[in-house]
Amino acid sequence: MTTKERNLYLDLVRGFAIVLVVVGHSIQMVYPDTFDDHILFRMIYSFHMPLFMFVSGLLVCYLKTDITAKWLFKKMRMLLIPFIAWIIIPFFFSKNWSEFPSYFLQVLKTPDYGLWFLYILFCCFVLLYVQQILCEKAKVGFRGGTAYYFDYRDSQCCGADIPILWNKSIGMAFHIFLCGFLYSTYKGHS
Repeated sequence: MTTKERNLYLDLVRGFAIVLVVVGHSIQMVYPDTFDDHILFRMIYSFHMPLFMFVSGLLVCYLKTDITAKWLFKKMRMLLIPFIAWIIIPFFFSKNWSEFPSYFLQVLKTPDYGLWFLYILFCCFVLLYVQQILCEKAKVGFRGGTAYYFDYRDSQCCGADIPILWNKSIGMAFHIFLCGFLYSTYKGHS
């Protein structure tokens, strides 16, 4: 893997997105019953996670990452260990271990609990890796495979009907992640 120098603009965008997450969660804590009524909360939540997904896709290409099984395993360690740890921690304190298997499966099916964004981001990395493999096997090139993905995805409802996208959040996140990846991939080729 060859890496580029840090990009101040990307660092500022990521920092801005982090501040938005902190402000959004602060609003939820201060106004637990009415946070959704606050215009600032609605504004932040309208774009902060799509911004993270777009930048994450953009960085895969910007950093000139080789998308290999070794790369995917590294992402798995980096993202899934904290995600799973955060699932286990509440059960460690509650000692209600009999409910753990059903809770764990529920989180995987609808990862809206704990550090859900780590799981969603990992799924985006998996889908990018799988797409690359399928494009290589079909000899269509990544651009052709991506065009097929967007054509098929757009004919469905937000990616929810594609069998591999078992969760609507994963489908929408991958769509935005892939846009960031493609923007970074092809902006230098125009």
